[in-house]
Amino acid sequence: MNLKTQNFWIRTGELLKKLGKTQLELCNHCDINHQTYRGWIVRGTYPDALQVVNIAKYLNTSVEYLVTGEKSEQDTRLQQLQAEIEKLSNFSKTL
Repeated sequence: MNLKTQNFWIRTGELLKKLGKTQLELCNHCDINHQTYRGWIVRGTYPDALQVVNIAKYLNTSVEYLVTGEKSEQDTRLQQLQAEIEKLSNFSKTL
């Protein structure tokens, strides 16, 4: 397995964990056969471009982040908004 594809799958797994989702849930949502998904990981290959886009959308991230590990401006802004929502949610619980 080459390092780039290994990192793609590591980032995918980390985001699934962060979202509290499973590989199977991702597969069902993106209409990917779970055995195919596991095969990509084991063989260290990327899915086709359309599947990468669908996976990124499901994980609320960019294709750029999944493939390179570099956060786009959109990713950074999304994380900021999510942090603000969490703060507001926690604040409302204290009222």
